[in-house]
Amino acid sequence: MLVNHTYQNFENLYTLKGHNDSISKILIGSDNQTVFSASRDSTIKVWNLKTRQDIYTLQGHSKAVTSIALIPNEQILVSSSEDSNLKVWNLRNRQNIFTLTGHSKQVYAVAISPDGKTIASGSWDTTIRLWDLNTGRYINSLNGHKDVIRTLDFSPNGNILVSGSPDAIKVWDLNSCKEIKSLQTHTITGQLVASSTSLIVTKDGGKVISANFMAIDVFDLATGKYLGVFQGNSSFFGVTSHNSNIHSIVISDDNSVIVSGSQDNNKHIAIWDVKTGKELYKLVNEQNSPVFTVAISSDKQTIVSNNSNNLDIWGVSHS
Repeated sequence: MLVNHTYQNFENLYTLKGHNDSISKILIGSDNQTVFSASRDSTIKVWNLKTRQDIYTLQGHSKAVTSIALIPNEQILVSSSEDSNLKVWNLRNRQNIFTLTGHSKQVYAVAISPDGKTIASGSWDTTIRLWDLNTGRYINSLNGHKDVIRTLDFSPNGNILVSGSPDAIKVWDLNSCKEIKSLQTHTITGQLVASSTSLIVTKDGGKVISANFMAIDVFDLATGKYLGVFQGNSSFFGVTSHNSNIHSIVISDDNSVIVSGSQDNNKHIAIWDVKTGKELYKLVNEQNSPVFTVAISSDKQTIVSNNSNNLDIWGVSHS
């Protein structure tokens, strides 16, 4: 397991260039060599870290691609877009299988169930729609949000979906397609309805971890209880080391580390210990570009972040 001193050895190894507009979402494949990037230039690019080249580009959306998700075997990718549609892509032949239509406004969030059978999408139209991935058929809608849905994640067993929006974090039972609860944070003035720009359900299904403005909040998924906030080494109002909006959080496959990206003054990436909620280290983006999306490889040897239109690759130099 990587520990604090290893992250201190992380540096910006190199930058990948190819997109013509800012990057909105990054994923790293299970081989730790393949990277997928979605961009506001309306394309999705697939990269090889070993050759430092883009392998191919998926084109078909008419507006910005806002998010992407992979099925577990990584043969299918689903993309969401400001063109109000989702597209399902076969990565073996690099073809668009389905275009999913039904949202009335931009789609900003997409997630795929752990069994690879169900797509969830969240939109500016305030609805979540569920789709059958194999057929492209619309299944049902989850209604209750009053603002744009920015982020979605399934529980490991696939029975629960958690959605994040400026208006609320909601927990949904997918068997009944009903809302179970809305999560609340605690402040010195009492309880507040939580909001989220990016959230994850931990790999053990026990917790929801959510970025909310400058804070990273932790909740018990089963009870909805607010468990606290991650604590940074250089705190701002005693909350975290970020001093502006956190746009992206991701968790390592072994559930031990969270990486967050922000648009704060240092434009930095923070690395956190999930068990303690303490900041381990931070990586400074010297190009002064807001960090809208981050990803960490399954072996925790590589972090990839956006740098405007480009991809920054972080790790330990072996040269």
